Amino acid sequence: MIISCSAGHPGKHICMVGAHLCGQPCSMIGKNGCLEQCIKVTDHADGGHECAATTHACGEPCDLTNLRLAGGRRYSCPEKCHIPSDVEHDEHRCDARLCSVICQLCKRLCSNTDHMHGLRPGATHLCGQPHSCEVVCSARGICEIETAPHSIEATFTGRHETFQYTKLLDDAYYLLVSKRLKCVKVIPPGEIQHDGPHTHSLNPKVVHFCQARCKYCSYFCTLPLGHAQQEHDTRHGSMSQSRWSIDGPEDVSLEIAGRRFSSNDEGAPMMCNLFCQAMGRHVHIAKCRVDDPATCNGNDQIQHIHRRLHPDPDDPKDFVTHSLFWQRAGRVFVSTFCHQSDSLGQDLKIPIRERNR
Repeated sequence: MIISCSAGHPGKHICMVGAHLCGQPCSMIGKNGCLEQCIKVTDHADGGHECAATTHACGEPCDLTNLRLAGGRRYSCPEKCHIPSDVEHDEHRCDARLCSVICQLCKRLCSNTDHMHGLRPGATHLCGQPHSCEVVCSARGICEIETAPHSIEATFTGRHETFQYTKLLDDAYYLLVSKRLKCVKVIPPGEIQHDGPHTHSLNPKVVHFCQARCKYCSYFCTLPLGHAQQEHDTRHGSMSQSRWSIDGPEDVSLEIAGRRFSSNDEGAPMMCNLFCQAMGRHVHIAKCRVDDPATCNGNDQIQHIHRRLHPDPDDPKDFVTHSLFWQRAGRVFVSTFCHQSDSLGQDLKIPIRERNR
């Protein structure tokens, strides 16, 4: 006997499906709302197996799938379509009403009330709150320069001796990116960027520093960008970008402040702003800039060197005066150096240093 009284589920009440009816798995088993067992009579000949549920949800994956987000990330909604399977539909939608994607500027959820809005071209996912700009300042120049250089104990190993010395390092050289400060502007709610350029200060008179660097120690100029004075200025550090070039045999050495240096030795133990003073009367050596050495004759600022000098002995070189040497450097950091000679007398052909490549 089959009891057909009303019950708390769709369809008729059945005491034991397996005892009276088919009981085979419903052809839509696994879909939301399915009661799993067929309620047709045993050995029924018509159609497939059907359970007592009046509605089976579609169950296909939500169409919000493989969504390309800002930054190249991908998102797929994990839910299934809740639309009845017997209802024709062109879009699979789950039960979610709100957008389930994370805001592209923070970690809050997107505030859009349409779960499927991400399928529209150009859709953005924003939480509706203001955001701090994470982009670095775009103004020319350097936002901040560390004026107190750091130092480390280093070992100099030259041709004639090895010794410990204090090597001054410039953070702006090694950590240049950190000196481009983050923008302080606020991105309004509902926007992905603020108006105007990125800046690390809202003060209209904010100073950005000069981008010139001393080519011998790599320290940045500490004057404002576009400064009026012709020369740059900095505190200077170890001449880590230079090597010694000494006039004479390959093993000839030069003693300065109790230390011996030879050609091709690194220049880091010396300080840029103290080098000329420590050398006494001397000239500079630079790579020859002309194809014909005869062009250097008759010039009281340049004298061609007809012998090979280290480093790079195959490169032709010239003796040059202080003024010409620093003019060629673009008058960078000239004011702190001692200009002891502006002529090339024979008594000045003594060892000097040449900038490394």
